[in-house]
Amino acid sequence: MRHRFDVIETIKVWECVGCGRIDHPQPCVGICQDRKAEYVRAEDYRKLETLLRDWVDDNEAAPGDLDAIAIPDERNWQDGRRELLIY
Repeated sequence: MRHRFDVIETIKVWECVGCGRIDHPQPCVGICQDRKAEYVRAEDYRKLETLLRDWVDDNEAAPGDLDAIAIPDERNWQDGRRELLIY
C-alpha cells in the first residue's frame, strides 16, 4: 500500500548541542528575520511513521490500540515541559 508520506524530505542543519539552536547556513540576502518554529528530528519522525503505518495496515487494529501507545508518551511530554511553561 502506498502512503502519502513515502518520501520524507529533510534538510541538513547545524544544531547547537548546548542550547539546541538550529541554523541552516546559506547566503544571506539582507532580509533575514529570526522566528520561533517547531521541528521534529527526522529519526523521531521515521519511528512514528513506521508505528503509524503498521497500525493503519493492521486490519484488526482499533483506535484504542493507538491510544495505548500514544497516551503514555504524550503524558511524559506534558509532564516534562510543564516546568518550562511561564504562563
